[in-house]
Amino acid sequence: QEYPQRFYALDSWRGLCALWVVAYHFRVLGHISTSHFIRSGTIAVDFFFVLSGFVITHGFGTKLVDLTSRTQFMIRRLGRLYPLHIATLLLVVAIETAHWAAQNYLGRSIGRPAFTGDTALSALPANIFLVHGLGFIPHFTWNVPSWSISVEFALCFGFLLLSAFQRRYIVAALAATAGGIALVAVHAAFPHPAEAWTAVPRGVYGFFLGVLCYGLYHRFRDWKPTIWYELAAFPAIVLATSVSSVFTTLVFAYCVFIFAYEAGGVSRILKRSFLVRWGDLSYSIYLIHYPMVLVAFGAAIALGLGKQVGVFLDVRSPFLADGLTIAFLACVLIAATITYRWIEVPARFYVNGRSGDWAKRLAQRVSPKRPPPDVSAKI
Repeated sequence: QEYPQRFYALDSWRGLCALWVVAYHFRVLGHISTSHFIRSGTIAVDFFFVLSGFVITHGFGTKLVDLTSRTQFMIRRLGRLYPLHIATLLLVVAIETAHWAAQNYLGRSIGRPAFTGDTALSALPANIFLVHGLGFIPHFTWNVPSWSISVEFALCFGFLLLSAFQRRYIVAALAATAGGIALVAVHAAFPHPAEAWTAVPRGVYGFFLGVLCYGLYHRFRDWKPTIWYELAAFPAIVLATSVSSVFTTLVFAYCVFIFAYEAGGVSRILKRSFLVRWGDLSYSIYLIHYPMVLVAFGAAIALGLGKQVGVFLDVRSPFLADGLTIAFLACVLIAATITYRWIEVPARFYVNGRSGDWAKRLAQRVSPKRPPPDVSAKI
């Protein structure tokens, strides 16, 4: 039986999780933003790690057989992740520059001073070189959600190492176990660890659980889970918002495994075109929303439409805040459609179309073919 080229239900899950992260970052004092479920939105990133391990194994698990194919894989992954990352990073730089100009013009700071804290210039090089989520900086900086993109690209190198082993799923199980143990150890040693200290363990644990999920999917390809298996995912996710991150990632691994089959009634709903479209836009949603949050909150404070209360924006009415949250989600979908159409897709097609030639050239430079021996010289 042939494998699907695309897992539509999982794509819809990816879009929904991206919007969950958006709602988490749009911190206004309303019923939606302050609900426990939305305030737990940071765990949605663990779904992305699991899904990445699953789909990368599906797409490349048997194709990385030599230096050329492995080089092409890394070029394609860089082309998938980096163009939109650098574009949104430059957008945050532009926003922070406008913030700096405004505070100089007004003679006072709007919120915190420009180029300090999350947008310190010292953190910019690490963001440019896509290593800002690997623990070199204790906290997430600039386009804050992009820390996971940094970890995901590093995990691609881990997948290259995995492809060199014959018993890949055993190695993946060991890697997932190591990531889970490291995650537990960090939380045990530090009750409130710095964000970046858990970033790599979270990524390793989730990604290689995703690899294992694909191994199970491959092993039990003909199984058809009923709708009850799908429905069980929802209370499990709600429970995951109140327990440890290790359990949370296991819940998302269950979701990825069950919905990969697309066998139940929930999957039929998730395969509707508008939800699948949100999945297409998920990467753009994930990276464009934070600069939009910065602009929206900065404008509201500057114009006196709201005031900062801790990490939240108080707009004086929780019902107005709920309306703003829904409107902001709609605006993010529109902006993501633009970045998807004009940045993400063209860059991916350009890099994918040339990745084969580039990989061959790079592989030849690293390991040039030796000319055949001159037999005539020995005669």
